[in-house]
Amino acid sequence: MTLPTFLTTAQLAETLQVSESKVIKMREDGTGPAFVVIGRAIRYPPRSIQEWLDSCKQVAPTSKRAPRRSRRTPATDSPMP
Repeated sequence: MTLPTFLTTAQLAETLQVSESKVIKMREDGTGPAFVVIGRAIRYPPRSIQEWLDSCKQVAPTSKRAPRRSRRTPATDSPMP
């Protein structure tokens, strides 16, 4: 049996390209990946990180709008001031 390598808060922040304080806030808010506490150390199992990332996926909505027209101003016969 091979055990996975758990990530520290700093390692997770680096992986996600966010600050450590952002990871801590997500943990405190309950919006981040699941974690384990070993003594006083907080660690993130790879599986919980992947599951959390999968739950965060978003797909951009497709636009049903008509194409935009150019924003031309109507020509006027009056001279510019």
